[in-house]
Amino acid sequence: MNAMLHDASGTGLVQMANGSPVIPFTEKDAALYAQDDWRIRPDLTLNLGLRWEYFGQAVNELHDLSLAQQTGPNPFWSTSLPLSTTTVPEIPRNWKDYEPRVGFAWNPSFAQRYVVRGGFSIGFDPAFYNMFLIAATHAPLVNMNTFPCGGGPCLPSNGVLTGATVRAADLRYLGVGGNPALESESYFPAKFLNPYTQTYSLGVEYQLTPNALASLRYVGDHTVHNFQSIDANPYLLPVATQFPNIVAPGSLCSDATQPGYGRPSCARGNVNEITNGAFSLYNGLQASLITRNWHGLTTNFSYTYSRTIDNVTEVLSNGSGGTTLAYAQNPLNTDRAERNVSGNSYPNVAALGITYVLPFYAHQSGWMNRLLGGYTYDMVYTYNTGQPYNAYQPLGFTNPVTGAPETSFCDIAFNESFLPADTCRLVLSNPQAPLNTVAYNAGPGKGYVVFNPSSPGPPVPTGPSAVHWIVNNANEAILLGNPYPGSGRNILRGQNFYEADASLAKELHCVGRVSVQFQVTAYNLFNHDYLGTPYAGVGGDNPGASVNPFLSNKYNNSYGNALVTTGGLPGNRVVQLGSKILF
Repeated sequence: MNAMLHDASGTGLVQMANGSPVIPFTEKDAALYAQDDWRIRPDLTLNLGLRWEYFGQAVNELHDLSLAQQTGPNPFWSTSLPLSTTTVPEIPRNWKDYEPRVGFAWNPSFAQRYVVRGGFSIGFDPAFYNMFLIAATHAPLVNMNTFPCGGGPCLPSNGVLTGATVRAADLRYLGVGGNPALESESYFPAKFLNPYTQTYSLGVEYQLTPNALASLRYVGDHTVHNFQSIDANPYLLPVATQFPNIVAPGSLCSDATQPGYGRPSCARGNVNEITNGAFSLYNGLQASLITRNWHGLTTNFSYTYSRTIDNVTEVLSNGSGGTTLAYAQNPLNTDRAERNVSGNSYPNVAALGITYVLPFYAHQSGWMNRLLGGYTYDMVYTYNTGQPYNAYQPLGFTNPVTGAPETSFCDIAFNESFLPADTCRLVLSNPQAPLNTVAYNAGPGKGYVVFNPSSPGPPVPTGPSAVHWIVNNANEAILLGNPYPGSGRNILRGQNFYEADASLAKELHCVGRVSVQFQVTAYNLFNHDYLGTPYAGVGGDNPGASVNPFLSNKYNNSYGNALVTTGGLPGNRVVQLGSKILF
């Protein structure tokens, strides 16, 4: 339950939502598993297995809750409408999630130091509950409206402003008996599946010495039926009007009295649907070198060169690296048009772990050993290339030349309900121009001007070749003959990450089996400032006066868009001193 007071006057407005404050998601899961190893011959072992899993549909808690509400004594929606319109659909359960496993290990008799391994498996994933929470905050599960107080006071009579008191005073004005299709709705498809991943690998291991092992292997996986958020009933009337060759006007609802006027379906308005339309493909080459107590040195070095492509990385947007915006800019093409590098694709990943027990004076007695012996050095170093992300633009603009409000051809009503930004992405103009330069197409005969909301003033003329980006508004789309001319997903990449943590320990024997260990540890040894992905919003709030934060690492989403200074970073080098008693 939620209530928010907008105006404290006697005839003010209240925005209120009525629904269950607690959604007790539960599900019953079950699994059966059989696997065994067969040694076919002395140098060859096969592994065969089969797993069956059942995941209960926790999303059906929403169906049960909406059904109980609508068929109870106080229904939210008109009882003349079918339950299929006024309740969350029930999702059938999946009983056929079978997961085979096949593998082998071959140690050829003619090359005893080599082991060749390979395998294939299928694994299903359960649905996570964050997606269900989205549906739990929209119609038909929630009745939300903004309304006048009916001539009565908006403020509670006792003057105490809490959610409970405002709700008690104003809930009677919320109104019931309407159509949830007039609200923003969130649904799941009638056949909601568990995604599965096909994993395959082939590699070779080689024993360099009794204390050292090297390996090289290829690993790939293909994820199918992953979760994807889509605009399931987009408002396409402006596209059909300007581009009838792309969207036929006759394919849209023409009845202005219906919730879906200007959309493919008349029966629904804004519909966010979480489908199984996403996929991912991963291919990687993994190398490692491991040593164990080689003259006191133990190391573990690994390096992976890989690439992952998908059509969406996560079901929710984060406005930064990974999944800047989860929705496709073209709601009619949520697959091929969105295929690009994944937000979780890191081409180069390396790690090095070292433990070195210094051999000096390790087995001597007396004060020399106490002073110079018993030292151990440890270090862990990690590196990966930066995370992919998108630049994004706001829902609407003010034309710098005419001062008129303008938008893109994307579904603004949908974006206002489910996103704080435009799903239409900036147009890539000149990749060689400075990364943070942006132009605005002011319309026919008005040309291009520099777009920088941080520095308002007289429009500054520019040209497409002088800027990296062009705002994706209706003027630019019409000029290019494409309602969705924006750049591809994840064409930018954030700052590379690397960090080294090291420690030096000295163990001092006291008496019997008791010793004391002194340790100094340095986290982020090289004092590397990691700022992640830059501020990605071209028209967002300016966190610093007269400064353009667009694509600047000084204004990073991870730090609340506040100016980041080296001295204020939580990732600075930290040195820690400690000791402990061992017995």
